[in-house]
Amino acid sequence: MLQLLVVDDEAHWVESLVETIPWDTVGIGQVFKAYSGKEALHVMSEQSIDVVITDIRMPEMSGLELIREIRKVWAKTKCIILSGYADFEYAQQAMQYQSFDYLLKPVCDEDLLRTVHQSVEVIRQEWEQVASYESSMQVFRENLPLLKSNLLDELLHVQTYSEERWLARSKHLNLPFAFGAPYMLMLARLEDGFERFKPDLAEFALGNIANELGKSHFHFWYTSDVHGYLVFVLTPKEPFGPEPVPGMDPLEARQQMAERTALRLQHNAKVFLKGEISLALGKWGRFPEQLSASYKEILSAFRQKVGGDKHFFLKIMEAAPELIDIQALTRLYEPPSLMHLLEAGRWEDAEVKLGDVFAELDQKPFQTQEHVMEVYFHLQSTFIYLCHKNNQPVLGVDSMLEAGPDNRIDSIERLRRWAFDILYTLRDSVIAEMKISRKSIIQKVQQFIDKHLTGDISLNTLARHAYMHPTHLSKIYKMETGEGVSQYIHRIRMEKAAFLLKNASDMRIYEVGEQIGIANTPYFIRIFKKYFGVTPQEYRES
Repeated sequence: MLQLLVVDDEAHWVESLVETIPWDTVGIGQVFKAYSGKEALHVMSEQSIDVVITDIRMPEMSGLELIREIRKVWAKTKCIILSGYADFEYAQQAMQYQSFDYLLKPVCDEDLLRTVHQSVEVIRQEWEQVASYESSMQVFRENLPLLKSNLLDELLHVQTYSEERWLARSKHLNLPFAFGAPYMLMLARLEDGFERFKPDLAEFALGNIANELGKSHFHFWYTSDVHGYLVFVLTPKEPFGPEPVPGMDPLEARQQMAERTALRLQHNAKVFLKGEISLALGKWGRFPEQLSASYKEILSAFRQKVGGDKHFFLKIMEAAPELIDIQALTRLYEPPSLMHLLEAGRWEDAEVKLGDVFAELDQKPFQTQEHVMEVYFHLQSTFIYLCHKNNQPVLGVDSMLEAGPDNRIDSIERLRRWAFDILYTLRDSVIAEMKISRKSIIQKVQQFIDKHLTGDISLNTLARHAYMHPTHLSKIYKMETGEGVSQYIHRIRMEKAAFLLKNASDMRIYEVGEQIGIANTPYFIRIFKKYFGVTPQEYRES
């Protein structure tokens, strides 16, 4: 839902528009009020306003002057003029300032709602175009973004980078980041709502939106780090875009515009991508020599907020001053991963991999509880995944789950013993029970279907119940029974429906449908007739 601002020096007119019109019917979720142009600009600076309705004639600042100021900073905001003057000159100036529409007072609710709805649709189309699948895929196919992303990832982890080397690389990749220029880091974590996106496409969409929001003030550059965070670098453009408030100190203006861009990114991600993001803004630094240190600082501050906190906005200057100088583990994530080695049955290589992980963990920068728990949870999820993949109960699950909360694994040595014990136990169990009876799998799935016919019996649910991948389960089921899982479910439903129709005469047709998990009665009648050649009622009466 978008946000609307109503501006007029006549308070009763503002109150009437805000309180009496059903704005939610045209996609407006919240309506703000202002009684002057200056107050409207203040609201705009504090809130993410998408549509503005303003009168023309107001004291101190006219509606046209207000629109002109809005255009300097919020180019995508749609402005609708309500005026009691059918003056061609006013209308001409309104067009000059790119107002969305010009309506004459008094205006009926239907006309106003129609105009606002049209502006909402235009806004949605504009942002959908920015974050669209097609434009994202077009950028995705290009090699340049990948090269830029890899270079930024490199800069985040190296301590020094010569000016000569940077000039050559930046010129080759057409990067407008001057050596020694001021920069700020912004860290983003994708939260709820982004599961439906492929990670690369979600990142490209957010990158495009961020660039669109800040393009009048900043150059943007981003990459995805090893932790799955989006790391943005922004540097001010020269000349810097319109100041948020005329005459503001340049450094303060730069900071305020960076914060405003971050908040707009958070807002637009929720509205147009239907997903939430958590954001952290770092301190200003000198590019690129301070980039690696800035990244460590913002990552440390961000991790202190990780846990139950979601959809937050953090500024480093507001973070706790005692930030840990943190370094990222590398051996744990280097290919081939432990999971891939275990899946392939390469047990000796997996043992070597674990040894390498602990060799790095033994080094001083990584001897922290945070790193210990990072390795613990990574290994725990890997071992549990392999148990499920091999259709086995999780081995030692009690001790595995209890280790974290009661701090039993509070040292590298205890973690080392735990990890190798689990690895050896898992290896012996997998080797001993390599082949699982397919017949028992089919029986287990069919029993689950029979008991849960009115509930969730999707392929994914059945696969979880059988501790298998959905594709693998479907293949085995078809191979063993000669019919697909969905065919079996359909047949069982139809057979049960036929039985109920003949043996439960007091049960209505829609109740029969509900008993087999089909609450849509017309749909039930249609598929029943397709299966038996007659409707449920005809079948009952036959």
